[in-house]
Amino acid sequence: MADEQGEMPQNDDGAAGNNVPTFDSWLQGQPDEIKGLISAHTAGLKSALDSERSQRKDLAKALKDATKDLETGTEARKALEGLTAKLENQEKQLAFYDAATAAGVSNLRLAWIAAREAGAVDKAGNVNMETLKKEYPELFKRTPPLPPGNAGAGANGQRPGQSGGMDSLIRQVAGVRQGD
Repeated sequence: MADEQGEMPQNDDGAAGNNVPTFDSWLQGQPDEIKGLISAHTAGLKSALDSERSQRKDLAKALKDATKDLETGTEARKALEGLTAKLENQEKQLAFYDAATAAGVSNLRLAWIAAREAGAVDKAGNVNMETLKKEYPELFKRTPPLPPGNAGAGANGQRPGQSGGMDSLIRQVAGVRQGD
């Protein structure tokens, strides 16, 4: 990222852009006030997420209880069993997305499909990331940082009008010399 003057940060060997910070490393360098604000914000989000998960578990339990009360083989029971299975599959998928994000997966939807194909998801929804990494290593590759460059990179390092700037170029085109 460029700083206030538009310069790319340099690392020890002088190459620009090779030190891509992570969110955690950036956060550690922030003042305590910023850390507190972010912590308070994420605590609220985590609380909402936990509440949502709890509600989903309660709903799944209620569906199973309602299914038990219906007669075997009825259409209503089949419909409730189908809804319960769909809800449980969705819970497994969300748990997978959490684990895959933490493992650095670049495409969550594709990784979910691959994990099911590779048998890396058990009945409880737990994921064997090692199996997934072994079978589909390309899911864990991150895009490399962009190479250093500037506006004149395609013109042998020379930008148009570099000697005198835009004013000189305009004066030259207008036929006005410097100092006239």
